Amino acid sequence: MLIEDGMSWKTRFTNTILLNNKLWPNDYEVNIVFVPQTDNPAVQNLTYDKYKYLFNKVFQNAIFIKHDKKTYQQLNHYRNDVIDFVSDPYDQLVGVQIFSKLNSIGGEFLKVEALAAGQAEVLIPIEGIAGMLATSDGTDTTFTLRCNAAAAFDSITITANGAAATAGDLLKAFNDAIIANPGGFVSTVVPPLTTAQVPAAGGGGADGKGQGGRTVITTPAAFATFTGVALN
Repeated sequence: MLIEDGMSWKTRFTNTILLNNKLWPNDYEVNIVFVPQTDNPAVQNLTYDKYKYLFNKVFQNAIFIKHDKKTYQQLNHYRNDVIDFVSDPYDQLVGVQIFSKLNSIGGEFLKVEALAAGQAEVLIPIEGIAGMLATSDGTDTTFTLRCNAAAAFDSITITANGAAATAGDLLKAFNDAIIANPGGFVSTVVPPLTTAQVPAAGGGGADGKGQGGRTVITTPAAFATFTGVALN
């Protein structure tokens, strides 16, 4: 259902939870509100289908337990999915874990932003990435994503300015984006830091703080800029 801030979807599932050495039948009703970060309807539908599969095929009729190898082995021979948690599967913990899982499966793209003037943001499908290679000539750093058969291109080349943005820095920026995947459909690649923020030494006080405890900054932080993306 469309709402003012995005889309809302209600669902429910029944399962069994193991608490205090007893199996309890349980029933969850879930209301999910999510805001698409892409206008591509195919991407939105794909993620929505993944959400439905998670609730209808994985959580439905599953057995929720606290992580314990012996208990898991005792229950695992049944046809139910056994899902273990770091603690007893009370509602609050289950809700947090479901939220984390939805964010994990929803991320499908890396967003390269802060491009040079006149260029649009670029979405790169994570599932199409087969490998990454970063090189630097001392002036610009070039980052190449080698694509697999799922992608429409053989490779994607991203260029960043700033000699301080080393090949290792750029590689780390993309790896961090893939791992972090903060949610929704898109994980943003943050350009590498080229100049660290410098607070005043004794400006406004011995600790470099001015009125109201605010820190006085003499040199602001600066980041590399993505200057181009080429689809090969």
